[in-house]
Amino acid sequence: MNEEKEISKIISYISRINPIGALALTVKYRVDPEVPTLAVASYSEITYHPDFFKLTDKEKAGLMFHEVLHITLLHPDRARKLEDPYIANIAMDLIINYIIEYEYRNYLKLPEGAITFDLPEFKKATQIKQPREWETIELYNWILTQKTSQKT
Repeated sequence: MNEEKEISKIISYISRINPIGALALTVKYRVDPEVPTLAVASYSEITYHPDFFKLTDKEKAGLMFHEVLHITLLHPDRARKLEDPYIANIAMDLIINYIIEYEYRNYLKLPEGAITFDLPEFKKATQIKQPREWETIELYNWILTQKTSQKT
């Protein structure tokens, strides 16, 4: 199956799971060997690594839905407004990946290595609040605090 047909198949699948997935229809897709798997390049473009197509169908759908949620939640603009966009992206990924892991676990899957609350560096956050209770900005500030306290 060629890449364009594969992307259409994934979009169709995630659109049936959640209407937000239909946003993927409005985005252009471009191969970029520099991105790890899939990434929002702009609100109108998602780039993907050629190895993206080696993932399972559920993993491809999970990553596509993950990126669509970044666009829907205006994360690129929100991250740029914060002091540390890299940490902002981690906080945003944690929230989105929690949604995928627990709300869509029967339909979508995150690939190995995804940033989740199960990782040791974020496990402590679940002792403060349940993952579904965290707001992105709160989580961003908590991660910054953890990063700062590790330096001292």
